[in-house]
Amino acid sequence: MAIATTIDLENQLTTFKAEGDLFLDEIREAITAYYQGSVTRLVLWDLREASLQNLSSQDVQSLAKFLEKHGAIRQGGLTALVASEDAEFGMLRMGGAYADKAPFSVGVFRSLDKAREWLMNNPDE
Repeated sequence: MAIATTIDLENQLTTFKAEGDLFLDEIREAITAYYQGSVTRLVLWDLREASLQNLSSQDVQSLAKFLEKHGAIRQGGLTALVASEDAEFGMLRMGGAYADKAPFSVGVFRSLDKAREWLMNNPDE
């Protein structure tokens, strides 16, 4: 599994592109490193080439609580999650519901273009 991070400071957008099997610890490590670096208002998780089969609903809930606890630095930001497969999309929808107390908004999409459109057209969400 690999998570590549790209930061576009001009557009205030960080993109995480994941491939292969994802595990909770790897996701937490990527988020922690992000919070310790250049934090942007917009975040895009491209999970179209990733598998979430190793994550349980408890893992997703734990990740949402982690974001709620550590995400204050992104107050008012937007996070788009993208998955094309049904199982991954369903898991992300569940994660979006668990993240309702996070200090930023979360949107779940099947299309990378729709996710980018949502991020770029919500300037003050």
